[in-house]
Amino acid sequence: MVFQDPMTSLHPYYRVGSQIAEAIRTHRDVNKDDARKQVIEMLRRVGMPRPEDRAKAYPHEFSGGMRQRAMIAMGLALNPALLIADEPTTALDVTVQAQILELIGRLQQEFNVGVVLITHDLGVVADVSKKVMVMYGGKAVEMGTRDEIFRQPLHPYTWGLLDSIPTVDKRVERLVPIKGAPPSLINRPTGCSFHPRCPHRFEPCDKDIPELKDRGGGHPDACHLSIEDKRRLWSEREQQRARAAS
Repeated sequence: MVFQDPMTSLHPYYRVGSQIAEAIRTHRDVNKDDARKQVIEMLRRVGMPRPEDRAKAYPHEFSGGMRQRAMIAMGLALNPALLIADEPTTALDVTVQAQILELIGRLQQEFNVGVVLITHDLGVVADVSKKVMVMYGGKAVEMGTRDEIFRQPLHPYTWGLLDSIPTVDKRVERLVPIKGAPPSLINRPTGCSFHPRCPHRFEPCDKDIPELKDRGGGHPDACHLSIEDKRRLWSEREQQRARAAS
């Protein structure tokens, strides 16, 4: 697991190398010297400069990008089958973000590990993902390949996310936000969780929870609208955006 904020995920009182070694020794029967060698090797593989020295340093002595590299090293130290990266580029500048994403992609191939990337940055999703799950209120509302989600989205929440992305090739006077606020996970709305904010809601939306399934659109979604209505509404939105950009 690579957590969102490495500064709070790494213990400030312990050296970075000791924290990675602790994870290794907790799950493997190795002595301190062997664990230290594995730590240095992992830091080297994630591109850490002078890994022998950095293993002795404290988290506050690392930059944000270096702390994230250390967390990736810890996450891969036990050679897992799956790496979960929770917002791994949060609070990093654009250049470092690109380096971290490139690193994760390279290590995915080297370690033959699956990666689940959790992010709200659709630019990152478009750049690195193969399959995408869109979630709202703690539940999946649409699943598909990257091209399906960006070119043929079927759920109104996905439409709202895509409408809110600024582009450099189209001039738009104002971005279109999703009205309202996310639902409380303690007191969920009845029916579809998105229906209080959905401009296309109709009778069953506030009563019946839609099942995530393929309704004829080529990939699963959780919306009561018919596939014909979804295609028509998305086409109309695309035409409106094209007119606004012209």
